[in-house]
Amino acid sequence: MLYVYKQSVVPLSPWNMLRVGGPNNVAPQIKSRYLLLSNIDATHREDAWHYIFEFDARDTLQKSGLALMMENHNGNGSTKFRDGANWAQWLGENWQIIDEHVRGEILKLRPIEPADGIITGVRELPTWFPGAKQLATTMMAQ
Repeated sequence: MLYVYKQSVVPLSPWNMLRVGGPNNVAPQIKSRYLLLSNIDATHREDAWHYIFEFDARDTLQKSGLALMMENHNGNGSTKFRDGANWAQWLGENWQIIDEHVRGEILKLRPIEPADGIITGVRELPTWFPGAKQLATTMMAQ
């Protein structure tokens, strides 16, 4: 896993990039050819948003057997993850690679104000879940 930390005073909308792959153009020290955005942690503290993007470093965008099995119930049946992300451009400026220990410490930080919060472990709703399609339609319209 590769963890990238980015801070922004303006909230980002990275959710549509989940499960999208692209060439590894942000971490040359990792020899994997592709990065697949697999999770996003977002916290709001001290008037800023703090994002941790969790990338799966891969040599191919082919889905595993388990992912293919899940696709039969919840996806489009594709054997590959979507491709085309330019991660260096998408991340923009002011980001840094962190390790899992730094990620853990960031996620342990308690909110300073009641309005501060954390979003972590984002997962898609299965298509069979009641209201999933309506929720997806609403979220994509925003």
